[in-house]
Amino acid sequence: MSCPSKSGTSTLKKHLELSCKALKAWKSTNTDQTQTVIGRDGGDGSLTMYKVSELVIREASIEMLILGELPLSFIESVAWRHFCSKAKLYKPVSRRTATREIVMLYVKKKAAMKKILGKSQERMSLTTDIWVSNNTGESYMVITAHFVDVDWKLKKMIIGFKHVTDHKGGTICKVLLECLAEWDIRRTFVSQWIMLQLTALH
Repeated sequence: MSCPSKSGTSTLKKHLELSCKALKAWKSTNTDQTQTVIGRDGGDGSLTMYKVSELVIREASIEMLILGELPLSFIESVAWRHFCSKAKLYKPVSRRTATREIVMLYVKKKAAMKKILGKSQERMSLTTDIWVSNNTGESYMVITAHFVDVDWKLKKMIIGFKHVTDHKGGTICKVLLECLAEWDIRRTFVSQWIMLQLTALH
């Protein structure tokens, strides 16, 4: 930028005050304690600075706990609070708030899965798997539904993660029936072994 000695520094001063985009960006990120990113404003396509909302940061934090299989205590840990402070994010939520929002997310995802399953008019194949927890010694059964959707794509969804008292056929069938009733699933492929267990229950 031209700055003749006879003009002094007024030209540079006007540039900084009126049109320097770099200075405006620096001021916005250093005076505001929230995270900002560069994106398009949706108008003429030019780049602009905008804030990432607190809701997005909170959702990302909850998803991090779930996907990373982290304990709920992590949300209140010194490490996470230090990261949020250094990255100029919003104040982290409490463990109780995180628990409540995880339950809300589960309910929301379950409702969306029910809509997908409701659209499928074909029969579903079910698989189960049981294992024993090394920490508690309790047995758990996961129930997975396999089906072809309206676009002819193979889908797999976990529809149940249930506690079982033992590994007997009657117990497995009872838990399986309860899960099917919970999801209102009526059309399934069942094996001869399951049919025998269902007959024994009735």
